[in-house]
Amino acid sequence: MLKFPEWRRPGGRLFAIAMSGVLATTMLVSCAAPAGAASSPFTWRGIIEGFYGPPYTHGDRLDLIRWEAAHHMNLYIHAPKEDPYVRSLWSEPYPAAEMAQFRQEIALANHLGVDWVPDIGPGLALYQSSNVPGSDICFSCATDRQLLVAKLRTFVDAGAKAVMVSFDDDEERSTHPHDAAAYGTGPGAYGTMTADLLDYVAHALPGVTVFTVPAEYSGTTSSPYLKAFASHLDKKVVVMWTGTQVVSPTIRAVDARAFDKIVGRNVVVWDNYPVNDYGVGHDLFLGPVTGRGPDLVGAISGLVANPSIGWQTSKIALDTLSDDLNDPSTYNAGASWKRTIAQVGGRSARWLGILADNTRSSPISQTESTTFESLAEEFLVAYKGPSWPGAAKDLAAELAAEQETPARLAAAHWNPEFMSEAAPFLAKLQLNAEAGQSSLAVLEAERPHLSVQMTSNSDGSTVKGSATPPDLATLPPLQERLAALVTQVSTNPYNVDGVFALGAGSATTQSNKMVSFLNSVESLSTRWMSNAERAAGSVRVTINGRSVSRTFSITVAKGQSARVMVRDGAGDETSLTLRPKSSGNGDS
Repeated sequence: MLKFPEWRRPGGRLFAIAMSGVLATTMLVSCAAPAGAASSPFTWRGIIEGFYGPPYTHGDRLDLIRWEAAHHMNLYIHAPKEDPYVRSLWSEPYPAAEMAQFRQEIALANHLGVDWVPDIGPGLALYQSSNVPGSDICFSCATDRQLLVAKLRTFVDAGAKAVMVSFDDDEERSTHPHDAAAYGTGPGAYGTMTADLLDYVAHALPGVTVFTVPAEYSGTTSSPYLKAFASHLDKKVVVMWTGTQVVSPTIRAVDARAFDKIVGRNVVVWDNYPVNDYGVGHDLFLGPVTGRGPDLVGAISGLVANPSIGWQTSKIALDTLSDDLNDPSTYNAGASWKRTIAQVGGRSARWLGILADNTRSSPISQTESTTFESLAEEFLVAYKGPSWPGAAKDLAAELAAEQETPARLAAAHWNPEFMSEAAPFLAKLQLNAEAGQSSLAVLEAERPHLSVQMTSNSDGSTVKGSATPPDLATLPPLQERLAALVTQVSTNPYNVDGVFALGAGSATTQSNKMVSFLNSVESLSTRWMSNAERAAGSVRVTINGRSVSRTFSITVAKGQSARVMVRDGAGDETSLTLRPKSSGNGDS
């Protein structure tokens, strides 16, 4: 769909806003329901390959068709914006080798009960999506109309039961004087000429389902274009709509019905999730589908999802979508997501889950890095008092797991295609984790250090150890490493742990969880530096409230715990509570 402009601010990264729009989407369908529709309240359920970016390969599409059939979906639309034969070369036939691949895909789709739909976009594109120049169709010229139908007929002859003619992301005008003479100019005239062309295609290909996406495809407000388009379009046409925005966080029945009223028929939703072309491929979107809801039953005829630029990495979100479409009344996004990760990940599910949890936020959901965020918040709160080491240990364990996730998945030889698509995000996950580990090391070095062990016997327990104030000599190399990692994190454009910066009008408002944590660490460390000399000047140790020397060995009664507290010269504290085990050494 729409390829958004990029937005940048100093210290941030590129992020394309999922803007509200005046655009709307349509689609012509026949009255016949596709195979497999009885199990779902929605007639159409599928995938539209409609993104800006390299088209899927033949192998991707074969796998996609099999995946759809296994997930009770019944529609695949081939509409990649950077396929020159879809738009720039709309009147030119596909090369023989590509048509041979399409025939194989159509045959497989028919065998599995999936409708394979070719798309042709003959309008005047707003964005140059390929390096191949071309011209827009003359809507009123018989020769151009016949060329369009002839190209579509080659797919019908190959077994396709449906075709699409699209005008999304097109200018609302024709460059041909013949069209100005026949229809006039302006949005209303463009609405009439696009509708007339679609009616011509539908009548020229009887018995074939015809889909379309007109030039306006989101929102709930009518326009001269939509009024003319709807009034001239054959009643068989079902209008497709992306929601109130191009990328809609929620798609509600009340809004769908408002658009139904504008176009005089039920809509089919073109869902721009998990498509990631507007973020120039810097987002992964491994979170579940949310915000669609069972109230859409009866308000829409179906839904097709625009997938990510990477087919394999699209499957997690699309798997949850299939659950939603097949049984929206019982769909639970969190449960579906966890089940999907377990099934897709297999023995590597833990590591896939870590990647997914840290790359899940999107324009439809702000949930991100739930485990890391929770542990980081717990640590920052605990760091204000003496009992921070336990929280630091828990956070360190999570960061260690994130840091080793790429290697764990690689060692398992898990889904090489997914690994290739996700490679820059796995690298960023590792980088972020290393920055988090480095920040922990700095904060730990700025607190008094405590080394202690409890050993138990039949008479009691011995608590033995030592305490030292912060060592200022150890800090500079730690701080230098952290600074270097922060620079790498801030200049790496791939979104892991959330996005770095957002523009006005974005559907999301969350910050990057790791960047927020690093900022908090920087603030704490900066404040500490003003008291660094005092902190390093002295240390006081107590065990269960009793003062002991910096190097200590004391006995506590059998079964008694020992709370060891150390306070430095600036008043910052570190404490550990040791509890005896029933027997043996190395109590904790």
